[in-house]
Amino acid sequence: MSTETRMKMTTPSSPLAAGELANLLDSFALERSGLIVFAGGPGSGRTTSARVLADRIAAAGRSVVEISAGSAARHHPAVRTSDVPDAVRAEAAARAQVLLVDADQDADSLSAIVEAAAAGTLVIATLNNQGADSYIHLLNL
Repeated sequence: MSTETRMKMTTPSSPLAAGELANLLDSFALERSGLIVFAGGPGSGRTTSARVLADRIAAAGRSVVEISAGSAARHHPAVRTSDVPDAVRAEAAARAQVLLVDADQDADSLSAIVEAAAAGTLVIATLNNQGADSYIHLLNL
């Protein structure tokens, strides 16, 4: 049996005007499964944006689990771990509705994230642009 993975990519071509980010986050919050990546350099707001989206999803009644290599979660149950790939796979196997993965990504972490998204979990991930070119091919973009 073949499965079709639907991917859509939204990348603003210019800085977002006031209110546009909120509208974009609201549309993302409706997604039931898939992969949403916030990419940027240090201090660009990717973690803040990912957590705002997770907050909107949680406010709509869906369960969010944050997987982090260090920073504390604010509103969501958190798995703090040095083994991000295993944590992603375990939470996806436990049928987590939404995963927020906020950790430096390596090839194994990204593979686990893509696997979880392909299996029906909504995964929100942050990706530091520095060094991302080594792994971006895993996202099939």
